[in-house]
Order: sequence, then structure tokens, then C-alpha cells
Amino acid sequence: MRRSLLTSLPFLLLLLPGFVTASPDVSCWLEYNGEESTLAVPAASDVLDSGWKEMGRFRLRTLLALPPLVLPANSQPWLQIEVYAQAADDDYRIISTQKVGAPFATGRMEVVEPRLGRSLRYECGATKDRATEAPDLHPDRNKSLGASLLPPGEITSGKAKVAFVGDVMLGENEATGRLLAAGGDPLAKVRQMLAAADLRVANFESSAGTKGQPDPDKPYSFRTAQSALKPFSAVFEAASLANNHAGDFGRADFVETLNALQAAGTKTFGGGRNPAEAHQPVIIERNGVNITLLGYLDFFPRWFAAAPGLPGVAWLDADLARQDIARVRAAGADVVIVIPHWGMEDEPRANDRQRRLARALIDAGADAVIGGHPHVVQDYEIYREKPIVYSLGNFVFDGFEDEKNLTGWVVFADIDRTGVSAITTRVVRIDADGSPAPNPDKTGPCWRRGEAAMAACAKQPAH
Repeated sequence: MRRSLLTSLPFLLLLLPGFVTASPDVSCWLEYNGEESTLAVPAASDVLDSGWKEMGRFRLRTLLALPPLVLPANSQPWLQIEVYAQAADDDYRIISTQKVGAPFATGRMEVVEPRLGRSLRYECGATKDRATEAPDLHPDRNKSLGASLLPPGEITSGKAKVAFVGDVMLGENEATGRLLAAGGDPLAKVRQMLAAADLRVANFESSAGTKGQPDPDKPYSFRTAQSALKPFSAVFEAASLANNHAGDFGRADFVETLNALQAAGTKTFGGGRNPAEAHQPVIIERNGVNITLLGYLDFFPRWFAAAPGLPGVAWLDADLARQDIARVRAAGADVVIVIPHWGMEDEPRANDRQRRLARALIDAGADAVIGGHPHVVQDYEIYREKPIVYSLGNFVFDGFEDEKNLTGWVVFADIDRTGVSAITTRVVRIDADGSPAPNPDKTGPCWRRGEAAMAACAKQPAH
């Protein structure tokens, strides 16, 4: 579903069940403010990402996800439809994502943008032979179009599952980067596990630019080759850049990192070209739920915080974070999850500062706080009926030998329009190449709404 994996790859269509001899057409019918149009990507096209179709202040695009790059090799492909709306700053923000499997028919859908006071109606499908197998993409002109649409409550489930992982470091001079350069896949053993989520979020612990020099005051500076962003973005739709390695090669390099990740298809947060952008959330819709992600750094280097005229990360100032949360709440966010990079390395328990900040974030309106940085998993708690996980530990990271550093958590958060309804944790163990694999012998925290505390999950089979 990422743009970088869905362009110039026509040969992968041979992997699609039922499309052995021909790639599928993708067709959409759209209606905005009484005006109708169509979007078509013919089977002969080399492009599996349709590009933008603009209708008024909306934009729609389709993407076709294929195994084995985006999904496990034995998975079924699917078609994704993304709808964007023009924001007050004239930029476009995603407001709806729909994902359908074979036979790739969305049905008639309606997306409403409250600020615009208008809606976009669409119907999309992908078929091998449009002439004989395509769904009817044009509504009956004698029928009321509004009456033909399902009400929003019936279109979407209002529930989504989001997977959060800890530090992902793919440095080109580290074992993880060398594995990728040799054609390996550090995520191979966890792809199936992560495919259970509707959205996957990571901390991208590295530069991905080509400019600048390593920070002379730091013992380690990490740079990811831009070719490695494709497999990363194929799995993780969103990534926090609020960490202590984002600025390893300076501010110009950081801007290049932002551009490279976004071009690869990963939405970034926790950093930006100026303070306003650094504090700008990522808002992603899944199954009718608007999920808002905010990222902050609370560890050196303090100087790399974004400042007027200077790119950088969002620093975890409780007052500024409170304003950020209030702003997204006022804009209609369903769920707000904060991802801080904080705490002391190798400490198994959160310190007092982490606890004060986490509770302040919940008091400000966050639905969950899921942290990282210490390179070990830390403790967790329920505060005001909201989950706090202080550290997920490492996820893709080499150079460690102690078992505590080789253990990471994947937190699956079940989300509805009122917040986080459940937490389930899967444990991974990291090998010498920095690659994670499920570890069914260990458990992490689980919780369901209404329970006063988190408790250890039941053991689950490896995948």
C-alpha cells in the first residue's frame, strides 16, 4: 500500500491469485457537489498507484498491495482507497482510508469533511477484465444518489487495531543495514504478526539523508540508506522522528530524512522543518476512527529541538504538549496517542520524571502513552482508565548482547471512537543481525477497558 512499492513493478501482478495472465484494471466513480468523474488505471499501466484524482477540495487515490513485499507471501492482495481533504493551510490531510480484498469492490461510499461541509462519494473496484467483470461503477441516474449510500455507521466498523513497536535502526554500517544491502529482510519473521493490525507505527531511530557529518559529541551516529526505506515503509505507515538519533548528521540532513521517508510512503511525526510542523500530529483514519499520533523527545540532544527557522524534533514540554492535544481535540480527533522518547537507558522501571509527564499527558486528554528509548522494556500502569506503557524496548537493533536489550514488545491497541479499549502485547527476541522474531516463551502486559490494572498476557503461539 505504499507508493514506493507500488510503482514500476508490473511483474508482481503475476503473484495475484486469479490474475495470472493479465494485471487488474482499477476503476473508480466519483461525485462531488453534483459533479461526476471517473478514475481508471488500465491493466497495461506500469503504475499500481493511481496518483491523485482531484474533485473540488478532495483528492482520491487507489493503491494495490501485493505479497510478498507488503504482506506475507501467503496473504491475499488488497486494494486501498485514500481520501484527502484540503486543510486550512491549503495542504491536504488524509481523512479516510478504506481497504478491501478480492473481489476488490468497495461498494458505494461517502466521506464527509465537517470543516468543508461537503462530501465526496465514490465507488472503486479492481478486476482482470473490466468489460466483463467490473462492478457497476455508475449509480442509477434515476435513483437518488444519497439514498443509495449506506449511512456512515454501517459503512465502517468504528474499531481498529494499531501495532506499536520500539526502536527501528537500519544503519547502513550496522548489521541491520548490511543485512538489507545483501538482500535480507530484518522484518521477515514478524511480518505475519504485524499484518494483524490495521495500522503499524514505529520509532525510526536513524538519519536517512545524505548530507552532513556525524555528530562529534555522540558515540554512535546512525544513517539508513534510502534504498532501505522501501521495506520499512512497506510495513510501517507512520513513524516518529522524535528521538536522539534523528539529528545525527545535522539539520539539513534531517530535512532530507523527512522528505525521503514521506516519499517512501511513511507518514512522519514528532519532527519537522519548523516548530509548528514538528508539533503537527499525524492523523490516520482506519475503519471510521480518526487516530491521532503525537511524538516528543525528552532526552539529549536538547539543542536539536525545532526552533524558529530551524528544523528539528518536538521537545516534550508539558505545556506545549497540552496545547497540542487541546488543538487536535478541538479539531475532532477520536483518539489521541502520544509516543515519547524518554527515560534512562537500561533502566527496567520508569523514573519519576517519566511518570509525571505521562500522567500530565493523560490529564491533558491523551488516550494512551506508549514510550521508548531505554533499549529495554519498562513497567506499565493504568492511570485514569488510560494505559501507559513506559518503554517498548528495541525492535530492530543490533549491537547488544544482554537478554534485556534483545527483548522487545509489540503493543497491539484495540481502538474505537471513545479511546483505547484493549491492550495486547507480543514479545519479540532480537538476533545477532538485529532482526526480531516472536518469542512465545515470554509475555507482556494485557488489559481491557474497565480493568483497574494491566496483567501479563496469556502465552501465544509463535508466528
